[in-house]
Amino acid sequence: MRWSALGLVLCAPSGPRALDVARRCELQALALQSPPHFPALGDAARHRSSELGRALGRRLFFDPRLSRDGQVACASCHEPRYAFSNPESLATRGVTGRAGLRHTPSLLNVAWAETGLFWDGGAKNLESQALAPLLHADELGRKETLPELLATLQADPQYVACFAAVFEPPALTLGHVMQVLAQYERSLVVADARWDLARLGFLSLEPAERRGEDVFARECARCHPPPLFTDHDFHNNGLDGAFPAHSSDERRGRARISRRPQDLGKYKTPSLRRVFDSAPYMHDGRFWSVAQVLEHYRHGIRPSDTLDVGLVQATGELGVRLDAGEVADLTAFLNALR
Repeated sequence: MRWSALGLVLCAPSGPRALDVARRCELQALALQSPPHFPALGDAARHRSSELGRALGRRLFFDPRLSRDGQVACASCHEPRYAFSNPESLATRGVTGRAGLRHTPSLLNVAWAETGLFWDGGAKNLESQALAPLLHADELGRKETLPELLATLQADPQYVACFAAVFEPPALTLGHVMQVLAQYERSLVVADARWDLARLGFLSLEPAERRGEDVFARECARCHPPPLFTDHDFHNNGLDGAFPAHSSDERRGRARISRRPQDLGKYKTPSLRRVFDSAPYMHDGRFWSVAQVLEHYRHGIRPSDTLDVGLVQATGELGVRLDAGEVADLTAFLNALR
């Protein structure tokens, strides 16, 4: 499935019997199962969830009451039609309208992100990641008003009943809000593209797609290995040749978190799943098309001390050598990941 189809309306009505009705919903804890050709999920305990927990997280994900002004939801920046990203280079959809410093990353298949989240790996897991936009002054802006947020949610009988049904002891707490948001986000699994169906034997790729897969295996799979099409690691892919001196500057990449000079300019490898739906590209959204991205790898690599070695040819030339036919075939293959 492309993403969870659970409804926005929860099964718990308001009124004195709300809790009893909620408890009749499906509450059996279920382990999120990997598609047959995907790797196993790393932390089985963390991935346990329930249908009601995921539905509850989905409702919160789309609920603008999470923001300070009641106008911005998680889904304002992570839109389903854009692969749970958004079409702005730097998102301006938070409570202040100010542009952020990075492009909104896709949430597809984020359940397999075990090496940190955000472009620099600044969050260890989805539970801690969800707290960052909630507190950020330009995003949901709730740093000074968390008690008001909890009071708002606790005044909603459906939320109270469903949180009580999901958690033992029953309570609606900030930690529980983070947990159900993470449950929903882990359900955003994409495993039904043409490539997947071919991998599972249900169809055959077209000739251009097969040629493109060969090009991909030779030039791209080192950082974007299937079936997730990301290694969840951090790489300097030659976007810039110099980096700011301030250690907390987001433009320093992974080094902002690790404080190691060898991590300057390194950013988390994004998945290429539904890549044509998640433009623009790179951590700062500087490229507006896949064609521009491929041109960067062919002719735009900038040298630096931390440049990924895979972008340095044996001759010392920088970049990936692709002719026009290979670019066309590679583009066809990337379309098979939609």
